[in-house]
Amino acid sequence: MKYDDFLATIKTLTCSQQENALKEVIELHEPHEITLPDGSFGLNCDECDGWVYPCSTIEAVKQGMRA
Repeated sequence: MKYDDFLATIKTLTCSQQENALKEVIELHEPHEITLPDGSFGLNCDECDGWVYPCSTIEAVKQGMRA
């Protein structure tokens, strides 16, 4: 499915289906404790690059909730 088609499909979902999809995305990007290169502890998302949580996906979800 192409990106534009996917966005169009999202618009046709019921609120319940959208809520379920959003919940799955959030669960996929669950934070995990890690040891950073300097030996300190932090959180990251296994699905995204970098040693930061909240990751860019979670930040985008939060931003969308503020809109």
